[in-house]
Amino acid sequence: MERLQREFEALLDAQRQTAYLSGPEGLLTALLQEIDADASGAKLLLIARRVYADYKAEFLPEYLPAGVSEEEYIAAFAACYRQPAMRELIRESIESFAARYLTTGLSMDVQPFVLSGIDVGPDVRDMITGGDASKTSLSLFGDISTDLPVGFSAHPAFVTDEGDGGRILVSFPAFTVSPTADAPARIAETGIAPDALTTIFERDTRIGLNVQLESYYPDRAFGAGQGITVNLKVRKRGGLILNL
Repeated sequence: MERLQREFEALLDAQRQTAYLSGPEGLLTALLQEIDADASGAKLLLIARRVYADYKAEFLPEYLPAGVSEEEYIAAFAACYRQPAMRELIRESIESFAARYLTTGLSMDVQPFVLSGIDVGPDVRDMITGGDASKTSLSLFGDISTDLPVGFSAHPAFVTDEGDGGRILVSFPAFTVSPTADAPARIAETGIAPDALTTIFERDTRIGLNVQLESYYPDRAFGAGQGITVNLKVRKRGGLILNL
């Protein structure tokens, strides 16, 4: 059931992204409308310059010459666009290449966060991590959200200090985070060994998100106060160790 739910949510995310780019109120639809509404032709020339700079070898090479100067290319581009027979073909190509420009070739570098132990006191630590391993279990779970204008996939992990060789203490299943989501993305409950949780409590550990940027929302601004918020909780099943 959870797998079907994840697949359904992924399908909805894809549909939202498609609607955002190409739907009736989408970004690309607005772009094409802006080109047609600009009587001066300045918007079309701006698009032509972008195509020349990044895509001239791929963008309708059978109609537009790639081996010419920028000004010659832009003049040919505008002349083709004004021809009714070519107009729709160029519009379709603009939409295709603009979608690539907005959703691929993007990168985001998220530096690992160093957690300098968790001061819960030895009694609380032992109460959580102690007990018969055959009768108890420990796990971490939570959620993650962002107000950055990007969508990304993440594969978080807790890793020990480099001096220890970077041992992985716990690795969570990958998931996708979107700033358009109604609720934070869920971090699936994942088991962790008592000694690994003890290490997190007592020593410096690195939290790496291992992020892969998937989409960018250019109608949303970047701000200094924006970021990624991660909430994690510990769950223990079985008895607690109480030192009274």
